[in-house]
Amino acid sequence: MVPSPIESVPTTASGTSDLRAQTTLMRIDDPPRPTPRLRAPVLTEPVRHLAPPPARNEGTLINGRPYEAAIEVTPPGPLVPNPDIPIPLQVECASESDDLYNLDESDEDEDEEEDEDGDDEARPTPSTTTSPHFDGYIPEFWGVRYTEGPDRPERNNSFQFMLSSHAYYSERSNSVFTGQSASDASLYERDYTGAYRPSLNNQVYARAPRGVPRDPFEVNRLLTTLNDRSRFTTRERIEAFLLLTELYDVSRRVLPTLRDRAMERIIEPGVFEPNRGRYFNEASTTLPRPMIRRAQPLDAQGRHNTQPPPLKEVFDLDAHGLHVLLHARPGSVSSVSGILIDYAFCVNRRSVFRYALTRILTPTGRNVQTTFRRLLACLLVLPGRYRQAIEEHNRTHPTRPFEAQIGPTFILHRPRIEANRAANLGLQDVVDILIDNCIPTE
Repeated sequence: MVPSPIESVPTTASGTSDLRAQTTLMRIDDPPRPTPRLRAPVLTEPVRHLAPPPARNEGTLINGRPYEAAIEVTPPGPLVPNPDIPIPLQVECASESDDLYNLDESDEDEDEEEDEDGDDEARPTPSTTTSPHFDGYIPEFWGVRYTEGPDRPERNNSFQFMLSSHAYYSERSNSVFTGQSASDASLYERDYTGAYRPSLNNQVYARAPRGVPRDPFEVNRLLTTLNDRSRFTTRERIEAFLLLTELYDVSRRVLPTLRDRAMERIIEPGVFEPNRGRYFNEASTTLPRPMIRRAQPLDAQGRHNTQPPPLKEVFDLDAHGLHVLLHARPGSVSSVSGILIDYAFCVNRRSVFRYALTRILTPTGRNVQTTFRRLLACLLVLPGRYRQAIEEHNRTHPTRPFEAQIGPTFILHRPRIEANRAANLGLQDVVDILIDNCIPTE
């Protein structure tokens, strides 16, 4: 056992400490021992093992020019055929004559004919299409729906997706809603499986059950709702105006042979004008912008996918075109330029292919993307310019001639272009990128 330092101090016979004896045992150069103090325990943080930084994509060099890593893509094959649209029923007139019941003929003529033929002449059956709600002839372009039964065909009110973004089309009931009714219908059909049925207190859908008029009779009823300020509310008049505007715009965008009776009625001179000031004089009346909850495609995790297809799937033209229609259509917040879309919102697949090729070849730097896309678009519209560039490349590089990729899988590289070179880019730089990627001319 180690003796305590207090016990080792020499004492005299009387028990008192001998100061001289203590000082003789101490050396001058010995530093004084500090009194130990209690310290709070130091809480050490756990050691965090940081993951190493991701390796930078070094890319590759092709003909001395830097590129990103390779991307394997598969261009589309044969185009998908157009879907079959049910052909509407043909409504034929019972007789070309104005005298459907032969009232102009006398009884003597009938008796003579009976004597000669021996049988009574069959009289034409009167037409059953005299109802004011009869749709009449439905052009094949629109297609038909059988919402109320197999014997009640009616026009497909989706109008080949020609409706504006302010209208909501219910595929369950073949109805079109605008204004506050569009917000209510889209919210209801998003949460429930049944079709939305508007309240009968709303005179718009009591007078036109499908929203958009199906015949001249419903056109006139909505016009009455729009013009009568004493009997109808402001909401009813606004929704009637928006529904008539939708039908008017669709009618003006198609050929005369594709118009039905309702379309012919609404475009007659003086019947309707899509001018708000003609029907609403109140300065406080504003046309509502409905909050339409549209269904969107989901990804593998069940989440709404609003991002464009990844680069490896960039040539899936149907998926790319559907993304443009849902999130980048004309009139949206961030519309896409360079894709051909007609009034029926039909997307041209060739323009989607050019857009996909531009996207996969565009450099990653944002300062260079606009200049590169303009030069690439200029190159694509110049006939024979790329072929001439290939011939010039083969002449100047006889040992390394151009060899186009034959597919079906192509390997492409995105170029690396510094931001300070954006102002000096030229058409030859774009040609070199196409040649380095061995993109064929056809």
